[in-house]
Amino acid sequence: MNTISMIDEFGRDLTLRKPKVVVIQTTSQKHKGKKWADICDEIEEEIERACLLQEQTQREQKQKQKEQDRKIFDSLAKERNMLLIKGLYDLEEGELLE
Repeated sequence: MNTISMIDEFGRDLTLRKPKVVVIQTTSQKHKGKKWADICDEIEEEIERACLLQEQTQREQKQKQKEQDRKIFDSLAKERNMLLIKGLYDLEEGELLE
């Protein structure tokens, strides 16, 4: 792998890869006396919880961005209305102000 350009031997750009979601650390005491299937189930549940948390965080960020965009749109609409009332804004053909 070329460390300067982050291109591997197959020509893939490694900077485009998604980061790993979860790094799970296990200790021998944590899983002592448990069956292998139970340990695997616990690890899968930890991964699912981490994925759900990440998805929830992304949804919240998208919602915040939508709210910010809506505030900007509303302020621009108010500004257009004020200019229209003062006669400093001409409506284009087919344009409606709410």
